[in-house]
Amino acid sequence: MLFILVNQDYPFNRKEGPNVMYAKQMTREYHLRRDIEPKLSTDIKDLISKLLEPDEPKRLDIWAIGQHPFFPVIYQEADLMIDKARKTLGLRR
Repeated sequence: MLFILVNQDYPFNRKEGPNVMYAKQMTREYHLRRDIEPKLSTDIKDLISKLLEPDEPKRLDIWAIGQHPFFPVIYQEADLMIDKARKTLGLRR
């Protein structure tokens, strides 16, 4: 979904048929549009490549996605919420 939101197109063309689409997935044959690619940060390009990793054990899980540098605000908000919950519950760090 991130690729589609950013690129405004699918990473693989479904019209080419499932075998071609699968082969392109396995060889990482996807491209960001030429007019969009230069505008993207290194972090989002890295995240997209890791999300489209064809080797499942190497692909990011949801926890690793949340910790990716593309999401720095999540860290700050999560830390604030955890600290607030600890204070409310009277817990130490």
